[in-house]
Amino acid sequence: MGSDSIVRDAIAVTGIGLWNALGVGRAAIWEAVRAGRSGIGTLDDPLARALGGPFPLARAPEVDLSSLGLEETAREALTGGEAGEPIDTDAALLAALIQLAVDDARLSWDRDRNRVALVVAHENPGIDGYVTRVLDTVEGVRLGARGESDRYPAAELADSAAMAALLYREHHRSVVGLQTFMLLHRLARAFGCHGLGLVVNNACASGLYAVEAAARELREGEAEAALVAAGDRPLLATKSRYFHDLGLLAGDGRVRPFGRDRHGFVLGDGGAALVLEPLERARARGARVVAIYRGGAFNQEAWKVTLPRPDSALYAEAIAAAMARAGVTAEDIDLVVPHGVATGVGDAYEARCLRAVLDHALERVPVLALKGAIGHNLGGSALNELAIGLLALEAGEVPPSPGCEDPDPALGVAPGAITGRRSIRHLLKCANGFGGFNAAAVFSAR
Repeated sequence: MGSDSIVRDAIAVTGIGLWNALGVGRAAIWEAVRAGRSGIGTLDDPLARALGGPFPLARAPEVDLSSLGLEETAREALTGGEAGEPIDTDAALLAALIQLAVDDARLSWDRDRNRVALVVAHENPGIDGYVTRVLDTVEGVRLGARGESDRYPAAELADSAAMAALLYREHHRSVVGLQTFMLLHRLARAFGCHGLGLVVNNACASGLYAVEAAARELREGEAEAALVAAGDRPLLATKSRYFHDLGLLAGDGRVRPFGRDRHGFVLGDGGAALVLEPLERARARGARVVAIYRGGAFNQEAWKVTLPRPDSALYAEAIAAAMARAGVTAEDIDLVVPHGVATGVGDAYEARCLRAVLDHALERVPVLALKGAIGHNLGGSALNELAIGLLALEAGEVPPSPGCEDPDPALGVAPGAITGRRSIRHLLKCANGFGGFNAAAVFSAR
């Protein structure tokens, strides 16, 4: 592929927004990553204790939209215009991420007439907030039945019809808000996006699918810029208990991707957003180009929800196809950011697939595994980890991989073994998500 066609078709990353357990914003999080810090703490509340906790959790700072300078009209859009309705925590996080990325890119557009695409990745937006509100209602009903609540008088709890009417009164707006198109509508309204709108839910690989969807719109000339955001806020103890029951949660809070004694992950709060633009357009407006998206590849194992198929080569095929589309070989890759889920079967499968494609290059290629720092961000994990990897590419520095001090020699993948300043021309990010969603993408230095 000639250099002219690369420039013509290339998609530039011009803005990064980050919000996770290591802090807020690219500068603060990069400083924490460079220092090898971990944001894993503890989830300890009445529900967690009732479910057998406390549980480990990598929790992000609370989201304060006003601190980001979001206009009041944008903040109102996130509530659907309902007076007194609180902004859903997932919507608030995604809005914050988008604003951070837009500010980083120094991007502006006509909010009434544009072709700005918006692609959002999330596993189950609004669910945690809704469940919390239902639990509050259950508590109110319990008090009402004892005559101790004016909001829930005993007369309203007399029969099932009365209860149904009560639940409708309390939660009908929340139920409508659970539909993913509502989240997309509210974010598009908040930021004035009139191009492609899309919600992606391909589990842990969602962020890479979202980048590819946005890039295709840009390459086809259907969008002038694209905002890609992914995140998850697994703050309800029910999720931690679910993964604990599956044997996938590291109960001691120590996440060891590709480690000799790896025994699970910890859920991570937060997310990331990217601004994507055609490279020529980005250069024309004088934007700082963080990296260039060279291409990705995707497939679906269609086997188990939480386990990869042991004899499958589909993940390796996706990695190889992404590199082929990007026009790079194993010798060209200078940094690998794997999924690194830190489970016995998951890491063994990913290591086998990486070795099948990269072979002996893995002996010299740095591997940056990040779940020991920010936890498993579920639907936001791929984009969250990619964004940090892009900061490493931009800085020309490989930071530490927390929790990876004792790699399993049988896997042949050793995160953190190579760190420090070095030339990073090409980054490979890959993810093998729950449900069998495989994704791989290659990014290059500007």
